[in-house]
Amino acid sequence: MGAVVKAGRRSDRASDVRWAFGCGFPVVIGLAFATLGTVVEIRLVAQAHVHCVGDLTLYDLAERCG
Repeated sequence: MGAVVKAGRRSDRASDVRWAFGCGFPVVIGLAFATLGTVVEIRLVAQAHVHCVGDLTLYDLAERCG
């Protein structure tokens, strides 16, 4: 009675492309920005630590104490 439509290889490839740009690409962009944000945050915290506390190297401590 009704027509049966079989999905061929071509439709599978089209869905792969749709998945890549629909899910895969945003995931890659999100991971890149999350990594960049983490690196920036670590640098800012390190700079704030040096600014507020000072550089706590052994050479610096020897000069202050001696």
